[in-house]
Amino acid sequence: QPISRRGDHVFAVRAGPDTADSAASDFATVRVTAVSINRRPPTLRLLPAGEQLDSSSSPWQLAVPEDAKPGSRVGRLVCSDPESGPLVSISLVAMATPADSGSPPLAVVAHTGQLVLNRPLDRELAASWRLTAVCEDNGQPRLTASAELTLEVTDVNDNAPEFDPHPGSVSLSGPASAWIGRPIPGIRLVARDADSVTNGNGRVSYSVAASPESSLLARVDPDGNLILLAEPPASGSLELLIVASDSPAASSAGPLSACTLVTLQFPTPTVPRQPVTVPLVLRVREGLGPGALVGEVAPNCSLSPSSSLFHLSLSTGLLTTLRILDYESKQRHSLSANCTSLASPLPIEVLIEDVDEFRPVLPRREFHLSVPSSNPHPRTGQLLPLTLSAVDADGGAAGRVGFSALLNGFPAGTDRRHRSRRLRLGVNATTGQVYIRRGFDSARLVGPGSTPAERRNFTYRLRASSGQLAAVATLVLEAPVPLAEANAAADAGGAALAAGIGGGVLGVVALIAVAVLLAVLGCRRRCWHRRRHSRRRQGRKPPS
Repeated sequence: QPISRRGDHVFAVRAGPDTADSAASDFATVRVTAVSINRRPPTLRLLPAGEQLDSSSSPWQLAVPEDAKPGSRVGRLVCSDPESGPLVSISLVAMATPADSGSPPLAVVAHTGQLVLNRPLDRELAASWRLTAVCEDNGQPRLTASAELTLEVTDVNDNAPEFDPHPGSVSLSGPASAWIGRPIPGIRLVARDADSVTNGNGRVSYSVAASPESSLLARVDPDGNLILLAEPPASGSLELLIVASDSPAASSAGPLSACTLVTLQFPTPTVPRQPVTVPLVLRVREGLGPGALVGEVAPNCSLSPSSSLFHLSLSTGLLTTLRILDYESKQRHSLSANCTSLASPLPIEVLIEDVDEFRPVLPRREFHLSVPSSNPHPRTGQLLPLTLSAVDADGGAAGRVGFSALLNGFPAGTDRRHRSRRLRLGVNATTGQVYIRRGFDSARLVGPGSTPAERRNFTYRLRASSGQLAAVATLVLEAPVPLAEANAAADAGGAALAAGIGGGVLGVVALIAVAVLLAVLGCRRRCWHRRRHSRRRQGRKPPS
């Protein structure tokens, strides 16, 4: 009979005659293992990255944005077979590969079924991929299941519009007022965006950049025709900056744009040409970046020859910088401009104004001077053997260095009482010569225990300044202090102190005497009142 279940089946087998004689027979045990036949192939399913099926999309279609990073998990293939168990293998085979796109960007982990990006995507090169997913079970015989998988690369706004070549400059006949409201002939602006038009990333719109010379003067219709809206303020030419922008989807990044410059040339009315007699002088500070305004020349003027440092707008006549100007490199720039209204070239002189940008540099941070012992009384105005010098990289007024002396961080001219009482050193503000400003009062600087040739150090700060910047150095001055003056000062101080102490003792004695006298007088007054009161009481008693 057939075996109806899988597993081990044990049978006892006897070999011998048909009689019941067991001595003539032999027995054996037979174990039969029944295995199932692999009749059904495995089942294959596709789960997106969220592990949930989207009812609105095809069950075998994956949508991945083109900005997804390599290594991202975009889905999972689930292969199951109840007959062979969980041991299955999954693979991907490319069916249709876009031209010049290389190998498929999708890889599968054989035993887990995870779909992983192995390289960047670009929808503009390959918008979709067709792959075959193959699942093989572990049964006998091995059976497979396959399905066609489509990888759709969704668009991201990663491409800016690009303008087709155009003339760039158009010369029109007749005045500008004759072209108001009409498309400008000879030029058509077309910008193309490689992104998808379906979601708006590749849809291009045109506008004119707002500027003092082009705002509300022109527009571009959806077909790329340039239409003049008003007459430009300056006759001759009009420069328009045309901007092409895309319209990204809500889930994409901001809009991307491209610009192109269009110049409209109008006939210039005939005017008398004036000769030039005086050059135009303009001033500008150094250190300003590119695009800084230098001054206004005149419309319809151009530099001849052209300059690498300055730009002159043909329509507005504004002269601006192209590079950073440096006073220390060059203080004057001579330009020449050809203007339609002038009979000769216009000379332009651009003067660079200096800015205080460098700090003075002193040769040393600390100076040492010594007054000889033979000169114990340095006189006022005596020059010391030190002349300050400082270097400032600035030119002009900002590079002029002045010198001064400081004490405890205060300038000499801020507090006259402090200066006259403390500051004994001076510096010539122009030459930097150091001198004795006030004689040293050694009696105030010497204490008990001084030697006949005692020398002391006096510290000052020397300041070199230019504009708002300054450098400071330290000066240590060693000067002699005579002992005789110190002793005289000490004796005078002792006598004054003794006189003060004696006067204080006499004052205390006088106060004590006054206090004792007041106490005695008070005691006598109280005794007198008591006696008087006692006599009155005795006089009121009745006779006995």
